[in-house]
Amino acid sequence: MGLYIDNGTEVAYRELTLTGGEWQPQLRRSDFGAGELTLAACSPVQGAGAGKSPVAEFTLAADQSAEGLAAADLLFAQRSLPAGSNRAELSFTHAMHRLRIELSGDEQVLSVELRSRMKGSLELLTGGLTPADEFGWITPRRNADGSYEAVIFPQLVEAFRSDEGLLRITTSEREIIYKAPEQLDGAPLERFEAGKQLTLRKPSGGDSELANRSLWVYGLSVPDFPGEGNLPTYNVAFDVGRIPAGVWFRRDFTDMEVENLTWSEGCGWFDCNKSNDYAEQDGSLCWAATASNLLLWWRTLNKEYIAAYDAEYYGSKTPTVVAPESGRTFERPAPEFKLFQDSGSSNRSPVFEFFKSLFSKSGWETDGVNWFITGDIGMLQTNSKMWGFPGFFSEVFKQSDVIAEDSRRYPTGEAFNSFVTEALQNKKALSISPTGYGGDVVGNHAMTLWGAEYDENGIISHVYFCDNNLGDQDANGTVISRYQIVYDADMSKGYTYMQPLYRPTARMTVMSVGAVDLRRDIWARKYPSVQPEK
Repeated sequence: MGLYIDNGTEVAYRELTLTGGEWQPQLRRSDFGAGELTLAACSPVQGAGAGKSPVAEFTLAADQSAEGLAAADLLFAQRSLPAGSNRAELSFTHAMHRLRIELSGDEQVLSVELRSRMKGSLELLTGGLTPADEFGWITPRRNADGSYEAVIFPQLVEAFRSDEGLLRITTSEREIIYKAPEQLDGAPLERFEAGKQLTLRKPSGGDSELANRSLWVYGLSVPDFPGEGNLPTYNVAFDVGRIPAGVWFRRDFTDMEVENLTWSEGCGWFDCNKSNDYAEQDGSLCWAATASNLLLWWRTLNKEYIAAYDAEYYGSKTPTVVAPESGRTFERPAPEFKLFQDSGSSNRSPVFEFFKSLFSKSGWETDGVNWFITGDIGMLQTNSKMWGFPGFFSEVFKQSDVIAEDSRRYPTGEAFNSFVTEALQNKKALSISPTGYGGDVVGNHAMTLWGAEYDENGIISHVYFCDNNLGDQDANGTVISRYQIVYDADMSKGYTYMQPLYRPTARMTVMSVGAVDLRRDIWARKYPSVQPEK
């Protein structure tokens, strides 16, 4: 170790080596004066320095995968030796900051790199470190448990929230940049402190290209969430029906944070709601309301193909199909969406009314979509009124054609992010089914998911959805709501939760997510000359 001895007049330097359990060479107290001494030591040795306040330049090892980690882990000790005393015990502390990185996910990790300031000055009497603004990438050591660790300068965190990020992970499929989080374990993260260790747990499912962005279902024309500080406030009970169309706003609740987006003509999203107090026996038809929204979206964006379909098979006639088994004729409902019922209490769509005329029990929204298009009943509960229904577009789509599909049950954080992001990036619409949405005694609830918001690491932090239970409470009759998405600590194994902004303890477990594909590949094979507007 390098030992600095300050007697108040001059600073002496000695380099000591541990030999046979003792530090050598031995030092004589009289060589440094009789008064009080300040002792400062560092390891590894940094050189004698010069002057009353010696300073050494220190450079981090870029390769800390082996011996470089120990060389970068600077230890420092300081204490006073009173006059007349000739023995001192030095207690060393870590002068640098240690970062531990824990990764999860199925992708093969090829390399992990950590960004840091690489050079700085060390005050050899005080242990103070001042990093320079010269950044580089460090290769950390990989531990036996699969984690990674490296030491960096104590420094402010803010610089690592830029596009360059803090962590660079290269997998067999892509390169991912992670920015430093705003918070860690619920507390603001402002500085990497000397002598401390932080553990970063990062899933490999985040996407740096999506950091701090919102993605909407294809075909929607809506404003992104403007930020909590840019929301107008309305008293929904008082102002219902008078809130501007197509705007984000905050509900006027003193103890609740409720953020909504109002519907507007041509916005591309839909929100079919059940009847007030379920007066029309539609209390179990959340799946049908959600399926109706998804079908309205599907039919709107496929309208050119559907026009060609109708011209070929129906001409000027009303599109109808006949069930071979029962002989019943089904008239295809119009793809209309009315913001208000005549009474002003809820919105209506002939598609939802069609479902309500045939179903009364629980089901799956993805099965509802497939059944409407192809006649595939899936797990829907049948009744005599719809036996043998062939589907309204069965001349093009076979029952084996996958149009709507579900994620696995109770998706992990990684599975949830992968499923939703893939859908949003590939022109699919989404549904979401949480458990306990209305409290512990309420079972599963199906809702339409219209978009997602990503945090600084490219992980979904909020979702935008429609709740078909609240038509009588929604501003203007229909709104999109913004909820938070949270995860168990291990995103590769734990659950995904929806969490209201106004009640952080009311977590609802995501049971499944569904996706609906426009299947324009199948449409195009049938009608190659048709060109959709969007």
